[in-house]
Amino acid sequence: MALTIPNDPGHILMQYLFDEGKEYPPEVLAIGPGTPTEQVLLRNEPLLLRDNMGASQLTGSFRVPKSAIFSPLMYEGRIIGAMSVQSYRIDYDDDHMEFVSSVASQAAIAIQNAQLYQKTESIALTDYLTNLGNSRHFSLVLRSAVDYAVATNTSLSLLLIDSDSLKQINDRYGHVAGDTHLQMLANVIRRSIRDRDTACRYAGDEFVIILPETALDEAVRVGERIRREMDGKFAWKDSMIGATISVGAAEFRPPMTAEELFAAADRAMYAAKRQGKNRVAAG
Repeated sequence: MALTIPNDPGHILMQYLFDEGKEYPPEVLAIGPGTPTEQVLLRNEPLLLRDNMGASQLTGSFRVPKSAIFSPLMYEGRIIGAMSVQSYRIDYDDDHMEFVSSVASQAAIAIQNAQLYQKTESIALTDYLTNLGNSRHFSLVLRSAVDYAVATNTSLSLLLIDSDSLKQINDRYGHVAGDTHLQMLANVIRRSIRDRDTACRYAGDEFVIILPETALDEAVRVGERIRREMDGKFAWKDSMIGATISVGAAEFRPPMTAEELFAAADRAMYAAKRQGKNRVAAG
């Protein structure tokens, strides 16, 4: 089953592929002029190929099938992809094509509903201002990270970051300037972590970073790197606004719970505040 790729009409995503009982990984394929999939997507009608398939090898085992049916996946008048069925033994006819078209119609509805659900879930787990995960996302990932650390006996650290300056920026320059400060902090965090790490805006001016397979000393270095980059001024209209952050770091130590790990990072962050702000403290 192939799905169209937004803004890339020359390629399709072969998302679901089964051949002779084996599932193949998804792959992106070019659809050149005259290919069966290209014909189906352009004409918006099913296509039956049989007798002489010639060089029309399909993905999967790459054997030449005896016959094949291609049917568009339509949802509310819009093509979202194509479904193909191939056989190495059966010579498909019009009745087979009608059946496949019916299945494709139902499949298109199911795929679109699944995509809408995934989009809704993504929105529900994303902070609107920074495009990082939100507190719900953080809770889900942290519990999973704790379970993984226990199961694999690996290290896990957590950073809790709090702006020292948001209230003053909001009071003096307005909330738009404050939002800009938070977005800058989110971008610095994003640049400072690995793909396997998870950064979220927990609440207001608080951010959290989950660092799997990371000991406390390395987590402190990550926090210090972020703190140094945020220690300075940024241009806002005709003003230069100063801003700093305080960071708390904690490491998971069994039999800690996820809540206890968060509490340890929170205590460390408040210790950094008490020590004068603009620093990293380890709990």
